[in-house]
This record gives sequence, C-alpha cells and structure tokens, in this order.
Amino acid sequence: KLSKSVELILFRYQCWLVDLKILCAEDDHPGALQSGVFLWPAANALGGYIAAGDFDDIIPSTETRISILELGAGAGLVGLTAAKVIDNSKVILTDRDQVSLDLINENINLNGLERDCSTAQLIWGDSKDSLRMCSNLSEKIDLIIGSDLIYSVDVVSDLMTTVKILMAQNKASAFILCSSFRHPDTTVFLDKVCKSNNLERNVLRNTISCDGCDDESADNVLIETFVPLL
Repeated sequence: KLSKSVELILFRYQCWLVDLKILCAEDDHPGALQSGVFLWPAANALGGYIAAGDFDDIIPSTETRISILELGAGAGLVGLTAAKVIDNSKVILTDRDQVSLDLINENINLNGLERDCSTAQLIWGDSKDSLRMCSNLSEKIDLIIGSDLIYSVDVVSDLMTTVKILMAQNKASAFILCSSFRHPDTTVFLDKVCKSNNLERNVLRNTISCDGCDDESADNVLIETFVPLL
C-alpha cells in the first residue's frame, strides 16, 4: 500500500493518439516527491516524443516482437505509452520500489495493457540482480528507456553499471534517457562513468539552460542516447 501521507489522483494523459489513465501521486501533496510515483516532467516529455514517433529511427526493426525495458518506471507513464504506440511491442516496466511496481500493475490493468506489459523489480548497481532479471526474461531486450532517473550524482555509477549489463546480456541497441534537470557537474561525472563502462553518450535535444538546470518546466528537456562503443 502507498503511504497514507501520499494521496493518489487519476491523471488523464492525452498526446497524439495516446489516451491513458494514470494513477499517480498528487503534485502538491506532502510526500509526493518522495513517493516514487510522482509524475516528473520528463515522463510527460518522453511520452510525447515516443507518441510522436520521434525515435522511430532508434527503435530496432525486427520481424519478431520488440522488447522494451523501462528503468525507474515510477507510475509507468512512459512504458505504457510505448506499449500503446510502438507496434508489436512488449514492455517490461522496472523499479526498485515494490509500492511503485504495485501501482504500475494497477495502471496496466486500468488501461487494458496486460498482454503487452509486465513489471519486474530491479536494483541499480547490483550485478547479480541485473543478471537474475535478465535470466527470467522470455525475450531479449531491444531498447531501454527512462525519464528523470539522475536525480543525484550518487545514482550515476549504479545506473550506468546496470545499463551496461542489460545491454551486454540482451544486445539492446540503445538507452534513451530524458531529463528535465541536470547540473553541469553531474554531466561531467556521467561522461567519466560512461567512458569506464564503454558507453557513448549522444545528445539528441537540450533546452536546459545552465542558469535553469534545476528548473523542471516542460520546456526544459535533455534527451540523450547511450550506446555501446564498438
């Protein structure tokens, strides 16, 4: 159960041809930001880009079902959007927090996506946990997605270690990360971690100004892809 200090609202997400109902933490309610099920701005932004087809050239073409994994899924908005708009897709929504996973399952059922979506617990930085989850998958992961995952420099190493393992085990083509805020020092450290994990970071879009690096408005967005270095 969610903490009694956090109240849920039913959010209607409509973007292009996507129409989803998402249970999430109420924005201005005490404890919402710490609940794990608050809808951060980058989730809305990344959902919109996926719905608009902006990543069609990144999504691998395959004759079999496309398997997508979302990291730190929270309430599940991005993963559910991907399941709605990407043809022949199977989406695994992951999170460390069991409360979040329970809520994601509610949102999956709420939108009738039980055949296309599933959930799994995943702890970043824990190599054994990543390998365990990979061994339990019925299909190899083709693409990894996430939004507003780097909320502190402290999570960078664990996050990118997990991304490296997932890519190595599944031959995933890319990791797409959308952020609504980023401190410049964090980006410097991120590049160092990527180098040590043999990953290449590419910026697709960046409208976050240096002065506004902590401004989480809808107009501030950083979209990056991470791919294995050959």
